[in-house]
Amino acid sequence: MVELILALLLLNVVILTGISMEFGARRIFSSTDLESLLMGELAPLASAITSDINRGIGTTTSLPYSTTNIAGCANTLRIRTDSDSSGNVTPGDIFVAYCRTASNNFRYYPNAASTGTYTTLSDRITQFSVSASNDWITFVLAARVIPGSAVNLTNPQVVINSSAQFRSTSFQ
Repeated sequence: MVELILALLLLNVVILTGISMEFGARRIFSSTDLESLLMGELAPLASAITSDINRGIGTTTSLPYSTTNIAGCANTLRIRTDSDSSGNVTPGDIFVAYCRTASNNFRYYPNAASTGTYTTLSDRITQFSVSASNDWITFVLAARVIPGSAVNLTNPQVVINSSAQFRSTSFQ
């Protein structure tokens, strides 16, 4: 009888170990799936920002970028675009803008002068920071599944650090 009880206890330990391993693996796979979801959301945003930076136009006196915030935005990147395709900085050029709001929305403004017209690209952005020099922009985008909650296995955070060069800018 004692041997039977010990055998059942050992069997229970083996079964519980297997179940514990299964739940642990599921948590890891779930976290990886969420990270993939976030990366799938961030990659096109970083690509769009990089594309606009590459098309930015400016000179040493009329920089191709500005970090002046748009109302309601915490961090803003404005990029001068060659609206009239002249290849030169002209008064008709407009600034497109990207910004993050306090409610973790990431917005795109096709014309930063018209701040009422924008598209919300994401509602999961926890960080958008910009560092600029005359011909380079370095930016950081971070997203979380639930932006207001702490980072953990069920709420991972993905961060993209990227940079781009103003190819149509003259600094001579």
